[in-house]
Amino acid sequence: MILFKPEMAAAILSGQKICTRRRGRKRWNVGAIHQCYTRMPWGKEPGKPFAKVRIVSVTREESPGSPGCGFVWPSGRKTEAEREGFASWVDFLAAYAEINGEAALRECCWRVHFAREDDR
Repeated sequence: MILFKPEMAAAILSGQKICTRRRGRKRWNVGAIHQCYTRMPWGKEPGKPFAKVRIVSVTREESPGSPGCGFVWPSGRKTEAEREGFASWVDFLAAYAEINGEAALRECCWRVHFAREDDR
């Protein structure tokens, strides 16, 4: 299970968002299939999965704001901000800080690249 903000569901379903950065211990293995939710699947109003994704790669980053993280790919390829589902790296960092707190911008994180399973 991977939990996303509701506004990211459309970006995942459209194929725009193909990457997420997460704090804490490593919980994803390359090749594993995960259900995507916007609410926990248990409780009073349980969430339902909106997509299924396959983990393509998992890498450790010094921080989401570290040099090179906002890397712009050569012409014709998505920028890292676009892979995260945002128009700019500044927009991504603002959302990441809102979710995780300002201090998280200086902490290690996992970059999890995924593909919609039904897109294979």
